[in-house]
Amino acid sequence: MRKLLWFATAVVFLLVGVAMVVGQSLRAKNMDQQKWAHSLSLTSNAVPQQPDWQIHSNWCANVDDGSSHKVYLATCDNGSHDQYDSVLACLHDAAKNNGDGGAAVRAIQGAGRPAVNAYMADKSPVSCKKQR
Repeated sequence: MRKLLWFATAVVFLLVGVAMVVGQSLRAKNMDQQKWAHSLSLTSNAVPQQPDWQIHSNWCANVDDGSSHKVYLATCDNGSHDQYDSVLACLHDAAKNNGDGGAAVRAIQGAGRPAVNAYMADKSPVSCKKQR
């Protein structure tokens, strides 16, 4: 009977030990997942993605050095067109040359004249700043 009691006690201690190890392991895994999720949310929120229309607007004014940029400059330099019209002219030329199906044009049109003009107010070349 004594051997059975010792054996039962040993089994109970062994099961408690296993339960503690499994519990610690699950808690550590859960904490790692929480840390990973938290770091993912920090990195995904750290630098927000620019909307496509802003990327396309900036490309016309400051990145492109081909025919589309020349169309942009010619449109904004004549004094009767604002940034919205100048960017649209640039992107129509780019769509014709690059065959993007007009996605960039639709992005600009979706943003609207006030948003594009406000965004481009400090990003357009000096020669284009004299517009309304």
